[in-house]
Amino acid sequence: MADIISIRTSAEPAGALSGGRLRLIAFVAIAAFMIAGPVAEQVFGVRTALLRSWTMFSAIGLGVIDASFEIR
Repeated sequence: MADIISIRTSAEPAGALSGGRLRLIAFVAIAAFMIAGPVAEQVFGVRTALLRSWTMFSAIGLGVIDASFEIR
């Protein structure tokens, strides 16, 4: 019996990025862009049109909720 040695060859040229690695790079880039907007303004005080910030609360919520409590 002869042992068969398999050498893995790929169709991609040397130095090319695989699909999984490209998706990982795209995900990290988009996540960094999403995080950089609020961090740029809230931590560093930078306001730009490219890195847009968001505000969760901008005013006091008086008169927004009408609730009543009663004892049975």
